[in-house]
Amino acid sequence: MKPFEQTIKKILNDTTIQNFLDKTNLKETEQYRLIAHVIHLYSNTNYDNKKSLASLPSDYVLIDIETTGFGREDKVIQIAAVKVINDKIFDTFDSYVSIGDSTLPTQITYLTNINEKILANAPTFTEVSDKLLDFIEDFPIVGHNVKTFDLPFLARNGLDLKDRLAVDTVNLARTTPLNVKNYRLETLTDFYKIETQAHNALNDVLATYEIYNNLKNRDFNKRERQERKPQVLANKKIAYTGQFSNFSRTSLERIITSHGGTITKTVTKNTDYLIVGQQIAKNLKDGIHSSKEIKCLAYIENGISIKMLNEEQFLQLLKKEI
Repeated sequence: MKPFEQTIKKILNDTTIQNFLDKTNLKETEQYRLIAHVIHLYSNTNYDNKKSLASLPSDYVLIDIETTGFGREDKVIQIAAVKVINDKIFDTFDSYVSIGDSTLPTQITYLTNINEKILANAPTFTEVSDKLLDFIEDFPIVGHNVKTFDLPFLARNGLDLKDRLAVDTVNLARTTPLNVKNYRLETLTDFYKIETQAHNALNDVLATYEIYNNLKNRDFNKRERQERKPQVLANKKIAYTGQFSNFSRTSLERIITSHGGTITKTVTKNTDYLIVGQQIAKNLKDGIHSSKEIKCLAYIENGISIKMLNEEQFLQLLKKEI
């Protein structure tokens, strides 16, 4: 067990502390986060990249932003975050951000595929910031160049998170013996053979999640696997259809595989779950259901055990792993 988590476990096992927590009606994960927060506040504990890898957090929020440029007058155009609990993706946050009357440089559209039409109806930075703060709660922050770029940039725009506990995967990579020419996100994704679409905040933050896990678990993968709880999607074959409000299709596939599931492109009698999003195609056979839904319903009518989950039901299923 990791030293930091071992300390939390000891405190939670103390009879006096447990009697007090029992009166609060806090869930087990909430109790864990409360004790972790107290330890950080009063022991000057920080997730220093120079410390042992075993001290790095397993509960955290990854953050990445896209901007109009790197100057002090530039604006945020997208903020994405992924909440991780017990090393597993728990929830996602993704929002475009309005830049008002400012002009979006052509090269930024070329790099990110974000254009002024997308940003026209996007919420303001203040509105997105408020939602992001609710999403982060008191979790530590992890990100690539998060200490040198993301957090200072957010602070200049009005969201100051610089006092939060933070781990920068650039610094972490520099303390790890890797045979790479530099520590850019693209270089590390290539090094770890991570498939991603660069220059999109949500895709970048999901790539950072995988990079962080590779760096963090470098020396104790075997021990960590022995301590982990069974994955809720382990050995499950999963198909999906439609569009989703919380994640893109690429992000959904990463979430599924990170929880042990296997992606299938079609629905067969061996499929365990069909995740159903909003259908927007104009060529639906009955005007309502996709071909995958129709095929799945036919299997179910014939006694084949396949579960159809909407987006909310899928997220609730993931929470059972915690």
